[in-house]
Amino acid sequence: MKYNFIYFIIKLLNFSLLFHTSLDENFDTIEKRNVINSTSLRVSLLCFPVGSKIIYLLTFNKKSNRILDKSNFQFFTSIHYDTLCPRISGTKIEEYVMAYSQYIKSILPKRRKEQEDFLKQRLSENNDSLSNLQSKITHYTTITIALTGAVVYLQTILPSANTNFAIRFISYYLFFMLLVDMINLFLFLRKGMMVSSFSQSSFKSLKFDNSNYSLTKAIYRDWIARKDDVRYFAGIVRNAEKYLYRSILVGITLYMFSISLQYYSDNPVNEIIFTPSGMFLAVN
Repeated sequence: MKYNFIYFIIKLLNFSLLFHTSLDENFDTIEKRNVINSTSLRVSLLCFPVGSKIIYLLTFNKKSNRILDKSNFQFFTSIHYDTLCPRISGTKIEEYVMAYSQYIKSILPKRRKEQEDFLKQRLSENNDSLSNLQSKITHYTTITIALTGAVVYLQTILPSANTNFAIRFISYYLFFMLLVDMINLFLFLRKGMMVSSFSQSSFKSLKFDNSNYSLTKAIYRDWIARKDDVRYFAGIVRNAEKYLYRSILVGITLYMFSISLQYYSDNPVNEIIFTPSGMFLAVN
């Protein structure tokens, strides 16, 4: 029970920009409790995400066994999506292709044909997955544009300047969180739409390759590249979904909080005042 409560608090603080908890390996997001430990968890006074870059101020990340060791503390640090989840380079793809070429040289033509059919199927599946991810980006973009209207409306129902400071702080903090989530949602969707370069084999490479397994090698190259494209796009979509769900959750919370304030301000609780004779009066 205690561990469930601790995980809930850590997960809740992962949503917050103040007193923020995060995992660098998963690009800030905390999803599974079994990956949380004293060395992987980062605790920051302030977190400010800007699309594919996340900035942390006054942060603690255990690197030394001594808690107060200065190596555990940083005033400023940042992580970048393309550093944690880089796309595979053309040189690395060619290394895989060369290693695979050595393998298919040594197998029988029948076995080679089976390999080719298998790779064609996997390549087709990856192409379908990539198409689905791109469709999701388009779909989420439409939803995000619709949500901007809700954000404008929420701005109109924020408490006035004469409201209690604590109430105003909570309201404006939630609204600021909503704006940050919406901006990051837009930035990740834009990142997904801006990616246009995909590595794939050309007819020229087949034309000048005289080996009897050139087609199998080309399909293998395309499969390696497309599999990495799917992994990279899946990360972009997952981050866009994270900010989309957070925007909806924070927006609903802010709306309920603001509506509750308006209700109690329009319907104040009666105050009971006792008179010397024992009678009481109910006044607003």
